[in-house]
Amino acid sequence: MLARMERSTLARILTQATGVKGDAETWETEEGHRLTFYIGQAGQAMVVANVAKVRFDEGFVQLSRPGRDGDLFITYELVHGLSVVLPEEKSGRRAGFL
Repeated sequence: MLARMERSTLARILTQATGVKGDAETWETEEGHRLTFYIGQAGQAMVVANVAKVRFDEGFVQLSRPGRDGDLFITYELVHGLSVVLPEEKSGRRAGFL
């Protein structure tokens, strides 16, 4: 059985994430950085990429993605994890090469 994500755990993760700044309620990525959230339930997963802003509220989290249609509102327990996507020049990746 998977542990459920809690608001305090998600806040601690965002505190440690490279290129993310925020306070108790709102977290934003720095220039070129983006977050990818892994959400869903056991056996069902969905990737929410290109997240630039995260806002905490009572019982739910709001994910904002620039250039996308609207925001995504989900409960904390649907979050399984997240990753930080670094700007290409900081990630060491070159186009066409792994």
